[in-house]
Amino acid sequence: MRYWVYDERSKKVLGPHLLITLVKVPGFGPETKVAPEGARRASEWKRAKEIAELAELFAPPPAPDDKKKGPAPGGPAA
Repeated sequence: MRYWVYDERSKKVLGPHLLITLVKVPGFGPETKVAPEGARRASEWKRAKEIAELAELFAPPPAPDDKKKGPAPGGPAA
């Protein structure tokens, strides 16, 4: 999917961008207004964090899996 980006600083619409280039747009973040290519209505502009495909970019990394860790310090030696 390609997205248009509204640049708050220049007050211009940029793009459309593929996901790989979208993340390189200066100032791009969860609050950046974006619209999918082909958008026709103002209501189609949303903050990046509100679009599932883009929200994944801002999600915190998963917590480490305790089962994959070695024994706790001071635990039984192998």
